[in-house]
Amino acid sequence: MDRGGAVLGVRPYFVPPKGEAQGPAPVPKVREVEGPEALDAVRKHVDKDQKYYLSGANPAGMDAWAFQSLAEGYLWAGSPAHQNPVALDRVLRALDGRYMAWQNDPTVLTGSDQQWQGFGRVGLVLALLWEHLGDRLDQRVTGSPYEIANPGFEEGGDTPEGWEVPGWGRTADADWARDTTVARTGSTSLKVTATVANGFITVYSSPKTRVGKGTYTYSAWIRTDGVTGAGAHIDPLFFDASGNLVGGDHRRFAATGTHDWQYVSIDLDTPDGASQIELHLRLSGPGTVWFDSVDLIRPTELRNPGFELGDTTPAGWAVPGWGKTADASWARDTTVARSGSASLKVSATASDGFITAYNTARFQVGDGTYTYSAWIRTDGVTGTGAHIDALFFDASGSLVGSDHRRFAATGTHDWEQVSIDLATPAGATQVEFHLRLSGPGTAWFDDLVVTAPAGTGTVEQPVRRAAYTDMLRSSRDYWRRHFPHYSNQTQICAIGIYQANRGLGLLAPGLALPEDRARGYLYQSLGMTPYLGPEDADGNPTKPLGEGYYQVTKAGLTRELGYVGSYGEVIDWLVMMYESVTRGHQGQDAPELRKQMVDIIKARGRFRVVDVDETGARVARIETVIGWRNEVYPGEIAYASRTVWDSHPVLSAVAFKDPDIVGWTQEMMADGQFYRQLDLLINHTWTRVGLAALRLVSRDWDAFQALPSRPARIPTDRDRPDFVFTDEENGCLAVKNGRELLFASLYWRARQGVNDYARVHHLTPTDQRSATIRQRSAGTTDDTFTVRDWILWDYAINDPGAGGIPPGGFPPPGDTLHQALAGDVYHLAPVPADVPDPALGVHFDGVETMLVGRAPFYLCEYGDYLIAMNTSTDRTFTLPARPDFGPARDLATGRNVGAGQRPKLGPHSTLVLYRGAGRDR
Repeated sequence: MDRGGAVLGVRPYFVPPKGEAQGPAPVPKVREVEGPEALDAVRKHVDKDQKYYLSGANPAGMDAWAFQSLAEGYLWAGSPAHQNPVALDRVLRALDGRYMAWQNDPTVLTGSDQQWQGFGRVGLVLALLWEHLGDRLDQRVTGSPYEIANPGFEEGGDTPEGWEVPGWGRTADADWARDTTVARTGSTSLKVTATVANGFITVYSSPKTRVGKGTYTYSAWIRTDGVTGAGAHIDPLFFDASGNLVGGDHRRFAATGTHDWQYVSIDLDTPDGASQIELHLRLSGPGTVWFDSVDLIRPTELRNPGFELGDTTPAGWAVPGWGKTADASWARDTTVARSGSASLKVSATASDGFITAYNTARFQVGDGTYTYSAWIRTDGVTGTGAHIDALFFDASGSLVGSDHRRFAATGTHDWEQVSIDLATPAGATQVEFHLRLSGPGTAWFDDLVVTAPAGTGTVEQPVRRAAYTDMLRSSRDYWRRHFPHYSNQTQICAIGIYQANRGLGLLAPGLALPEDRARGYLYQSLGMTPYLGPEDADGNPTKPLGEGYYQVTKAGLTRELGYVGSYGEVIDWLVMMYESVTRGHQGQDAPELRKQMVDIIKARGRFRVVDVDETGARVARIETVIGWRNEVYPGEIAYASRTVWDSHPVLSAVAFKDPDIVGWTQEMMADGQFYRQLDLLINHTWTRVGLAALRLVSRDWDAFQALPSRPARIPTDRDRPDFVFTDEENGCLAVKNGRELLFASLYWRARQGVNDYARVHHLTPTDQRSATIRQRSAGTTDDTFTVRDWILWDYAINDPGAGGIPPGGFPPPGDTLHQALAGDVYHLAPVPADVPDPALGVHFDGVETMLVGRAPFYLCEYGDYLIAMNTSTDRTFTLPARPDFGPARDLATGRNVGAGQRPKLGPHSTLVLYRGAGRDR
């Protein structure tokens, strides 16, 4: 790899030493390593995913790729979810979960599964399933982030949904399952087993449950069989809003051995900084354990108000040391109850006897008037009798107000409700509920209730139609105001805006933007109209890059700070964008989108390297050597489409059915390069990849097989016609000259100014050259940037969030490294007058800046090639005389240009001269 004479004092074109062994590349063959078994493995992956989404996954925890996969499964005859109403219910519960998460954490919108897309997939899924939803959108949103999901383990398949075992959470002998043969309530419990002395297994609730300040009660019912060792326990783990552990190790154990259902609970104050919990259920040591009826009681709730929990005395209630005379007693009575199966029984025999029971965990109250009530039954009560009394305390636990007694009738009577309305005293935040018998007799208490003031209780969830409308409208409008400027980001954002608006058009047509305006964001992202940037609060575009900046160049490449390798392969986003318009209920034709998208894909076809793989088989790869921000070698396999998170190799051929794209894809099949690209779809467990795998087997593979044969082949194959492809807006080109290929980026890594470096990749039948070389430029301004002594220039990305990173990034370990180019002075290119700030408001030191690094004119010489490129829109440059280079042939026209001739180059034009031999070299 060469940097060029101006830097190293050598000629930029490397010439192998005399005698070095060189020869032609091997004759390519067809790859025969993988076969149809790879596609079978993808099918197995998809089948596993579909079964899991239908019966195992917690809908509220599904990400956007998962709930779209289940929606697609409902529409596909090959899925167990096909036309299954359970699938529809679970998809909508997933959308409910997304809504609830957003309500409690607004960053769910800005930090969505696919960055910049917001809640777009919610709108897409509604469009796909619209005709099948029935009245489900008129039902209320389900679930709450403040509740433990699936606390009775009633939902799930082999294992309960909403519960997981972490990778570290079990020994090899341990196991877990939903047990439909044992249950305390309902029809199912969680069964965990271990067989060896040090065996263990931990199951935890997922997603996390949100908690506030105050004392919560965490509980579960536990049954055991042959448990030894430490045994079974519950343990709430606390986390902050970012998911960092704040507090754990609050274990509360059940008895070991073999026993029937036992109630296990623990009262815990939420630690400072904690906002969510995971409830861990664990078995340590051999035996079998069942968990059921997991519960979380909030600080605003009275514990065990019906006395159903406990043994001889009720759980969560106590009698203080001063609270009874020697003759008095209390117990949990399972023979008398107003409702349920138990009550609290208190007795006294002496004339001055008394007893007071109270709730050990005070419950929180706010301002306003609360109603406190209990049902009381008596037998032979004399004296003042049985009564209730609410005692108020402030946040520090000091008594604020008491003596609010309300008595039941004395004597003997059946159940009587006793209640009192009390305004919370100033300063009070919590209450003890006291139950007292004064004088001889027996009293029973049951069904205690605390009723909060109107409007302060649990808020009823909205109906789905209203909730989804709110979610989609907020997403659409937020991203209209935060429309990013990188081309791939712009496209993803435009997709999300359009999808959200499409969902609004179904849910609340009056709130949807007109179709032409919604498509306008797609047009901007595709370079069909100028990119106008984020909108202000009134919907007016802010035009940060003026009125003449296009996200896709006239040549058809996505636009950034030069040629983009892998990130420029936006074909997966093009297909998603196209089908966001055309698929689902009220889908529409979009021929204008299709034409532009096909042109973009064909432009990428000029940047393919036809080579041989590690087996000697013919393969086409992405040209990445000259990419400005993801230089790798060799590039990924790609004929038309590639395999990545959201794509597979036949995607664009099926979506657009363009003869050339189909031909290139069929060429891939003929080369034997299809099956090898399925490894990601087979082995990666990300839901995003699973959706791409589902698409391949459910829609695209059979459709591809049915396409007619097309003769088109990759244009960069050595036997294809010559071409000169230039893109002045990106400052790059691709040339096929006989059996040679030349790729060059003249606008290369010029983030802060014109650096006069070019990146080239030259391929011949005998070798490949990768070089960074000096070039000349003209037309710059007097403004300059001085290169810093930095190594990690990637941290200069134009992202407001990168401002917290030290200038130049974090230094690498080891000896201090220095930048060899530090101190070099780069002149800045002129910026259009209507661009107010090419740094786009991001001004930390060294930040990459739009437009200032692309020179109006470049003159680049490499080997037998000389490239003159005019990137300006309004200037003409004259090529200088070239006595050292000599006469050469214009590869675009075929005419000869003498060394002394000085042709003029008008705006957006390029001249590629070649002084070598003829076509067959």
